[in-house]
Amino acid sequence: MAARLREAGIGAELFPEPIAIGKQMGYGSTRGHRLGVIIGPDEAAQGVFNLRDLQTRQERKGLPLVELE
Repeated sequence: MAARLREAGIGAELFPEPIAIGKQMGYGSTRGHRLGVIIGPDEAAQGVFNLRDLQTRQERKGLPLVELE
């Protein structure tokens, strides 16, 4: 997914380490990212993703992957 976002001209970083999601989002925030895309095993199995605003911490859950693509 990160490669697809990059091809579309959207900067993307991948955090593959199995650590707490809060730490991953904190990392993204310190790097200056505005949004976090969460696709864990459960989301991938359902064909959805969660989108988190890293400033407000508001999250939209269960968005279809086709919307991200």
